[in-house]
Amino acid sequence: MTIQYIKKLLESTGYPVAYRYFATGQQAPYICFHIPKEPAFSADGKAYIKFKRVQIELYTDKKDISAEEKVENALAEIYYTKSEIYIEDIKKYQIVYEMEI
Repeated sequence: MTIQYIKKLLESTGYPVAYRYFATGQQAPYICFHIPKEPAFSADGKAYIKFKRVQIELYTDKKDISAEEKVENALAEIYYTKSEIYIEDIKKYQIVYEMEI
């Protein structure tokens, strides 16, 4: 699985999608994603398995179950964890999906 494939899945939601951030303001809902870490399994001084930790962020103006369902349907074949916060500064909900590819 590649980051390009993840982007294609996210674009299937119909929401704007960008890597890390948008250069211009977006109307919610919108999606940003990035790779905060690239850990590896290593032993004997060698990296045997490399993978990417992907973080997907859905931003909404209010709690939007429909938007979450669209993202979750797009990610249906992938194992992920989900968390949620409200960002007071920008008055948006941020739903975070994290996975390894």
